Amino acid sequence: MAAVEFITASIAIVILYSVYRAQFSKQIEKLALTYVLMLFTIMIFAFSTLGVSSNIFIWAVIIPSISYLLLGVNYGFLITLTFYTLSAWMFFRGPSGNPVIEGVVSYTNVFSCTLLLWGLSHSYEYASQSARKKLRKMAICDHLTGLYNRTTMSQLFGHISRQAEQNNEIVSMVLFDLDSFKSINDQFGHDVGDQVLIKFARILQSAISGKGMALRIGGEEFATIFSAQSDLIILSLAENVRRATEKIIINEAPSGMSVSVSAGVATSIPNQAVLSEMMVIADRRMYQGKSQGRNVVIHKG
Repeated sequence: MAAVEFITASIAIVILYSVYRAQFSKQIEKLALTYVLMLFTIMIFAFSTLGVSSNIFIWAVIIPSISYLLLGVNYGFLITLTFYTLSAWMFFRGPSGNPVIEGVVSYTNVFSCTLLLWGLSHSYEYASQSARKKLRKMAICDHLTGLYNRTTMSQLFGHISRQAEQNNEIVSMVLFDLDSFKSINDQFGHDVGDQVLIKFARILQSAISGKGMALRIGGEEFATIFSAQSDLIILSLAENVRRATEKIIINEAPSGMSVSVSAGVATSIPNQAVLSEMMVIADRRMYQGKSQGRNVVIHKG
């Protein structure tokens, strides 16, 4: 057992060093799983050793804490269930030769304590995971429209570019800017303006569904990043958004209120796609549309 513990500690140091050098969360998850499986396997080996004191089974109480802390809710539950089942079998029926606890009260105490520790670990990690997801969503999503915000643009662009390369498609960036949006806020109030933003975001999400990502990059300015087989498909999508925007109706606003959007389109083949360059081109074309009278999609010039 001493030799096994020494080897385990040495491997744990190597794993810890690897965690510090890991660049991706998936690598860290694999290292954590390796550590947990190694540690619990050593535990099972100790539990199954003939003549070992029954006091060693107290180590089983750390199983849920370590599992949930290092592996999260799903893997933590599976690992805890597996090793608690094995530990219980070895204590009561296994080959270790330990005396069985006598009396219903003792059995009940052990069982209740085990479930309590498991339940606390599961509840804490579930609440913690939910809080992390909520914070992450707040960090990467616009609170009003629910679309991704500008902080995620680079990551989304890289993902879609790789996807386009695999599918032999072209990458597009379309910038949309709601026309005369300030006058909508000034004439009808910010509540109406917010409703316009929300409805336009829904139009973008519906148009882009399954094809790419929609973002609100600031104020009344939005963007879509997606891949397609041809320029015609990209232009058609932008035109569909423009036409749908003309039909936006806000119940709280007078019937005379109209909404329109101007858009600029930039496309590139994946291995030449540069986010900053495509944004400059799309932005220039969008403002070209503004100067031409608004409510238009520009894809050249």
